[in-house]
Formats: sequence, C-alpha cells, structure tokens
Amino acid sequence: MGFGENLVSLRESRGISRKELSELLKIPYTTLRNYETNQREPGHKLLIQLSKLFNISIDALIGNETHRSSERQEPIFSKDEVLHIKKYRALDSHGKKVVDFVLSEEYARSQQQTQSAPSHSIIYLPYPLQATSAGPGDFADDESAEQIPVIRNAWTSKADYIIRVHGNSMEPEIRDGDRLLVRSQPAVDPGEIGIFIHRGERFVKVYRETFLESYNPNYEDIPVEEDTRCIGKVICVLAPEWIESKQ
Repeated sequence: MGFGENLVSLRESRGISRKELSELLKIPYTTLRNYETNQREPGHKLLIQLSKLFNISIDALIGNETHRSSERQEPIFSKDEVLHIKKYRALDSHGKKVVDFVLSEEYARSQQQTQSAPSHSIIYLPYPLQATSAGPGDFADDESAEQIPVIRNAWTSKADYIIRVHGNSMEPEIRDGDRLLVRSQPAVDPGEIGIFIHRGERFVKVYRETFLESYNPNYEDIPVEEDTRCIGKVICVLAPEWIESKQ
C-alpha cells in the first residue's frame, strides 16, 4: 500500500477520525483528506510527526515496510482524550494554568493513594500560627508555630513547614483556608509559586521576575522591589488525608 492507504489504515486501527487527526496535526481537514487519497505528497516534517504519533517507522508509513493493519492496536489517544486536548488548546492562558494545577494536584493525590504509606511513617512539620496572604498582605511579625503530624510521602518529605492561606487572590488553584506545604529556599524559578516578604508583609504569589502574580484576575500584580524577597517554594496544597490527626 502507498502512504495514503497506510495513513487511513493506521488512523482507523487506532479509532481516530479524520477530523480528530487533522486537529492533532494542526492541519486543515481537506489537507489531510488529500494526503489520505494520495492527491498530495507528505513533507518530511509531517512524516516525522506521524511517525512519532503512531510509533511507526517512516519507511512503513510510505510503504517501504509492511505493518499489520489487520491487527487492531490500542489507540494512542482515546476519544475522550482527543476531546480533552481540543478543549485544552481552546483555553486562554489562565484557563490552561487552572487545568495544569488541577491535573498536578489530582496526579499527586492518586500517587499518594497507590503508595499507601505505612501508618507509622509520620513526620512533624512546623505550622506557623500566622497565615500567609492571598489577598492584602499579612504582616510577618509572628513566628510562633505548632507541630502537625503528617504522613511521609513524596510531597510532605520535601516540605520544611506548613502555612495557612488567608484570602482568595490565588483562587481557584489555592483557596482561602488551604494549608500549603512549603520548602524553605531563597528563590523560585519564574512561573513557580512562592512565599514572599514584600514591604514587611507575607504573600503567596506566582513569581514573574519583575512582579508577583495572582491567579485571581481581580487582584493587581505586585511589583518586585529591592526589599522583596522569597522565603520558600510552595510544593502543593496539603491534602486533608495526609494529616495524621485533626488539628
């Protein structure tokens, strides 16, 4: 078979429609149809893209090698996954950040459930009584803390302390009252969430090099000034099930 017939066979064996494949490849539907009907020759960039997508050699794609099209293979993407990809690409930058955060949190939660740490694997993390602000700043003038027993896992073991959030400037990713796992460090990379001291007040914000960003669009950015300093990196929101006993 030639390239067009091979492409149709590969696509159909994986349960992907022509429309879905054109969206994955970011090419017009009519262009893909011309490839599949041998009215248009594929370029090397498309061949490389298809080779990676279908996990098949370029020689097999263009007909120099045979592949067993009669054996139905597992789809690379399910119908739902293709739909999720399409929806994700249609989001603006804020929407993508929300999805990325939720995905990371749910992945961490599912990983924790599968690891099922032994009940005796407990660590104690300091929990400052003063919250950090996700809104107007909270003065960083009280360092008193209690200790919270938490289950040791891949996330809690990275933390140096826990801190409570006050305010809604980081919603929907971080909500008022959430407790965050924080690792003490003097800097974070651009795009990471950190705990910052700014004009004597403590904030949880996204670091953007020249300003501190809130996820909630109702809050203005905070310019980074000479006295603005990072005191920690937010690892994730502390899941209630990671706490050994209610505080």
